[in-house]
Amino acid sequence: MSRMHQAWAEALQRGEQRRHRMAQRLPSWRTRPRRRALVALWLPVPLALIVLTLTLDWDNPVTSLVYLAVLAVWYPFWLVLRVLTTASAEAIVALLDEREVEVRNRLSFVSLSVLSTANLLIVFYLIFNHDDPLIAIRTAYLLIACILLAASVPTALLAWRMPDDDPEDLENPDRPADRAGNDEGGISA
Repeated sequence: MSRMHQAWAEALQRGEQRRHRMAQRLPSWRTRPRRRALVALWLPVPLALIVLTLTLDWDNPVTSLVYLAVLAVWYPFWLVLRVLTTASAEAIVALLDEREVEVRNRLSFVSLSVLSTANLLIVFYLIFNHDDPLIAIRTAYLLIACILLAASVPTALLAWRMPDDDPEDLENPDRPADRAGNDEGGISA
């Protein structure tokens, strides 16, 4: 086996081990109501970043600190959602089964749609506010907020739609878990 194939095999093994460890974390949080509550708490944060970008006085140096503080609130929510979904929305195809790949691809399409729409709105914002002297800084922070929103939408949607974990999967960690959801919990295009 070439060095490249060996490195790929090792990377896949590390990825599978990481997903296995994630699947064992926070077992009491792996219920649909808890995940949905976390998504409901997460959603206002990226939206607040967008509103803050458009409303704050960017001449004030404290404004960036306020923005970074809200950004610091977003990260733990996203991190816990990734753990609860075993990072299926961001995993490489080789680590997922067929259903998980299909769900991940659908979620990626939704994320791309969110990002495309956000970018289009940013372009219109630039066109209609071209006289604003702070347009460059507002647009940069607006892009950060929109990219973070689009990057975390797949994980949030997966967390919202996933069914509860099977208790047998929690008792027998060697059995492959149904992480992508079932017919009821899958994301439809």
